[in-house]
Amino acid sequence: SLFLDTEGCVWATGGNGSGQLGLGDRVYVTLMPTKIERLPSIKTVAAGYSHSLFLDRKGHVWATGANFNGQLGLSNNIRFLTVPTKINTLASIKSVAAGHDHSLFLDNDANVWATGNNEDGQLGLGDKVSRQIPTKIKGLPRIIAVAAGSHHSLFLDEEGNVWASGKNDFGQLG
Repeated sequence: SLFLDTEGCVWATGGNGSGQLGLGDRVYVTLMPTKIERLPSIKTVAAGYSHSLFLDRKGHVWATGANFNGQLGLSNNIRFLTVPTKINTLASIKSVAAGHDHSLFLDNDANVWATGNNEDGQLGLGDKVSRQIPTKIKGLPRIIAVAAGSHHSLFLDEEGNVWASGKNDFGQLG
């Protein structure tokens, strides 16, 4: 679990076997909320299955945890990160979403960027090839909100329409 306080500080507790709490270690469980010391002032957080995303007040994204499928958006050479690391290929981001092992980023120009596991097409890129770095989704109208499920993604456009991609074995795409 991640908690954002009114000062822009993030506190984390729970499972940490992949370093997803960003506390500098992979101690399997942290029982009490602990302040993450290595972050700038944060405005929103997103917790995936074993990774975490932090959006700072300047529009930069920080990531920590497992990266087996590229969900951190940093490179495929990194398996685990135990401290939040800035994703330098992204700027002017206004919203983030974390799925099971994929991540979505909404920029200030209403574009969506996706990275991570894509075996079910959850990245919305028109294929099933996983990505190691954020890739812009083409063909969407102007998007105002994003959400990531376990193996699916949802996008809300400025007209109020919902777009979906990914796994639909239980009708989760609507």
